[in-house]
Amino acid sequence: MTDNSSEVVDWETLNDASYVSIGVYLITLAPTAMFGNCLVLFVFWRKSLYKRPVNWFIVNLAVADLTVSLLALPMSATTAFSKRWNLEVAGCQLYAFISFAGACNNILTYAAISYFRCQIVCKNRYIARVKYGRILGTLVAIWSFSILWTLSPLLGWNTYELEPYNITCSIRWTGHSLGDKSYVWLCLLFVYIFPMTISLMMTVTFVFTWTPYAILSTVAAAGINITSPIALLPTLFAKSSCAYNPFMFFLSHNTFKSFKWGFASCTKNNAEDSGRLYMSRVKFNNRVEPSDLPRCSTDSDTDSDSEDENILLPALAGAIKKEKPKIYGYVEDVVPLYSDASFRRMFRLSRQTFQILSSYLEEVPEMKKDGNGGKERMSPQKDILTTLWYLGTLDSIDRIADRFGISPSSVIRARDRVMNSILTHLKSKFIKWPNPNELNQIANNFQQKNGFPGIAGALDGTHIRIAKPTNHGDSYINRKGFPSLQLQAVCKEDMMFTHVFTGFPGSCHDARVFRNSDLWENGLQMIPNIYHIIADAAYPLRIWLLTPYRDNGHLTHEQRRYNNYLSSNRMVIERAFALLKGRFRRLRFLETQKIEYAVKIIMTSCVLHNVCIFNHDEVDDFIQQDVIAANYNVPGIQDCEAQGVQKRNQIARNLL
Repeated sequence: MTDNSSEVVDWETLNDASYVSIGVYLITLAPTAMFGNCLVLFVFWRKSLYKRPVNWFIVNLAVADLTVSLLALPMSATTAFSKRWNLEVAGCQLYAFISFAGACNNILTYAAISYFRCQIVCKNRYIARVKYGRILGTLVAIWSFSILWTLSPLLGWNTYELEPYNITCSIRWTGHSLGDKSYVWLCLLFVYIFPMTISLMMTVTFVFTWTPYAILSTVAAAGINITSPIALLPTLFAKSSCAYNPFMFFLSHNTFKSFKWGFASCTKNNAEDSGRLYMSRVKFNNRVEPSDLPRCSTDSDTDSDSEDENILLPALAGAIKKEKPKIYGYVEDVVPLYSDASFRRMFRLSRQTFQILSSYLEEVPEMKKDGNGGKERMSPQKDILTTLWYLGTLDSIDRIADRFGISPSSVIRARDRVMNSILTHLKSKFIKWPNPNELNQIANNFQQKNGFPGIAGALDGTHIRIAKPTNHGDSYINRKGFPSLQLQAVCKEDMMFTHVFTGFPGSCHDARVFRNSDLWENGLQMIPNIYHIIADAAYPLRIWLLTPYRDNGHLTHEQRRYNNYLSSNRMVIERAFALLKGRFRRLRFLETQKIEYAVKIIMTSCVLHNVCIFNHDEVDDFIQQDVIAANYNVPGIQDCEAQGVQKRNQIARNLL
């Protein structure tokens, strides 16, 4: 199968053992490649990956590699065992056409994947424009370009011929005619070098597989003849790509990586139980309840800390509901594309604050990514984003699970991990009483507003609406008629909380909540005499806690000015509550009857509120104005300590 334009080369002989070894290699490679690529196609269909257009590139690679493994690899294995090409000229041309078309498709598809991934990562919202038409057009272009190069040798521009040792066929790399050389050099340029420049950084395996072959081809095209059997190695190594490609998908693609456990994660007990069906528990309508079947731990998402799936026995498969569809890739593919404004709107804090929060929590033992029963836990970042979405919206657990592509139980576990980590490791760092130097700075900042001296913080309470508890539910009904928990807090002039106390029923008066808090017990020690916190008339007057004069219609000008100045400074705590509820909208209604869990949600939100304030996160667009406007008309009390009265009168006289 050579002509005068190809130089006759005396190749070194290949012994029988080498032919057999090559045949064994190829005959092993073929079924491995068939299995891997069929598995890729199966997972693609089973997991509905076709709904994401970019995944069609993976299908394209799998189809091309499967074709090569079904047709070309068995042909070369047969000739290796025969020690000669026994499939005639037509067989050689068919083999070379299939192999070369698969190779071109493989290389160009990698380049296309690199291009689209770069566009998706680097260009905001580009993923929204990656539609089926764009991907289909790219695939058509890839195949058209591949067919153009593989048909050319059949039409006279170069030709297909046997490669060394009569095992494989390819284009004539060593031809000396202008047509042969032009084809070879242009092919190397457009089918290898140009795609390589696109995909080098992403697809290292592409370079690892095809570079030896390209080097050998370049050497041959340059007229340098390699007569050693080593010349076979690049060709044989290149064939391996159709086998390892699918396994690269399983190692690098989260969905494939998690899906593989579905075949291997059943424990011995599961396997033993799978043969025992409790028919007495089958419902009369012949539908089997999922709880009646043995269970098998299966990863249903990129993060495998999700719910166990049922083992679907063949006899009962039709009676079981199909796995609930999920949205995949939200955190991995969509969130990185959000603009900073969109990220903040979605997760209720800035991307920078999220990164800082992640850095705090990533080293926390509870958040360490660790296997659980052979399964890989969700990443800390996905845990945190899931929790932020939970706290920032009123979405149900099912809706959050659907958005993040995980199970409802995974949402709950992620939320609990993050909240426990925050309360254990961050609460004491971000909600703490100021030291003397800080008290002085806080007082100066308040005084700059209107001259009111010595303010160490503003105190008030707010109601967090909850579902009515089953035990003593009526005691949680507040004066507005809905069940709630009391949240009492002190904040600085910048709305950062310095003290938080919560958990008392909504029916309790603010003063009663205050008297049961550690602030009441330790206030005199916490606040030196030159400082004081300010509150409304619902609280008692003390030397360290100043309240307004009771308006009986006969207040003096000094007293009215004092009340106005105090009220103006005290508004900061109402704004802080409005920001807290506006940023973390879950606090508008806690649909849980477990009081201790509601308290954890409230406290976690307060810590995160302070994290945002500390990192100068914008606040104005999150402040919930109706919270500021709400007036619960807390009845005032007559509890005035003499020292408190004296201090209040002195400040009133000195205000300008």
